[in-house]
Amino acid sequence: MEQKLKGTLRTVSRAMEVLRALNRKGHASVLEISRMSRISRPALYRILDTLEQDGYVKREARGASYRLTSQVLHLSVGYRDQDWLTELVEPFLDRLQKQLVWPTDFATYEFGRMLLRDTTRRASPWDFDGAKVGLRLPVLHTSLGLAYLASLDDAGVQGVLTTLRNSGDPMDALVLEPKNVAARVAAVRKTGYALRPPGFFGHTNTIAVALRGPLGSLGALGVTFAASAVSESEAVKSLLPPLVEIRDMVAQKLAERRSQEAVDVEL
Repeated sequence: MEQKLKGTLRTVSRAMEVLRALNRKGHASVLEISRMSRISRPALYRILDTLEQDGYVKREARGASYRLTSQVLHLSVGYRDQDWLTELVEPFLDRLQKQLVWPTDFATYEFGRMLLRDTTRRASPWDFDGAKVGLRLPVLHTSLGLAYLASLDDAGVQGVLTTLRNSGDPMDALVLEPKNVAARVAAVRKTGYALRPPGFFGHTNTIAVALRGPLGSLGALGVTFAASAVSESEAVKSLLPPLVEIRDMVAQKLAERRSQEAVDVEL
């Protein structure tokens, strides 16, 4: 039974390798797919026949090569860009939490809110606010929101503020104080980090930095701590440097992924 299961898993793995090869090449002959996937041609014919029957690949009219069909798009239904980004960030958040002990967070902007994509509160002994993945946080009252907002260009900032003006949510009323908002954005741009403004979850605080990718701002990373245990100046001194280091490591990983995607397209 175990041997049969291993054989089945190997077949699935080989089928996925064939799909990856065709995704890189666009269309390819059996010989080309065999070279790319390192799968023998007899085994490859069986895999291609199965994938063709299931509608994922199609043999060209003259029978010399194969290509993917639109059916493969269904394999990614329900999976969004933010999902792979969260997967990429997760191990770095865990690493930072183990180093600092305080909970670490990752959030992205979505429809006028910062959406908490990942948090290490599950692993930290110092979880004072119980925030969970999926929590929607106001942009102008949180360090994650301000860090992200300040990382945008002026047009991007105005786009977010327009959304907040139209929200009707009392938490967004601060947008009607443009001088106050401008001062907060300017302060974050000057220092490169954001601390939570007073009045929102006052017993805790978060220090946050924007996460940028090759194409622009993607969200923000933060470390949440007890306001009574760590002053803002202490947070800047002890929490900010490792946070920035992790942010830069994630950015490097994103750049590497972007470069690999460019190589795959060329192939």
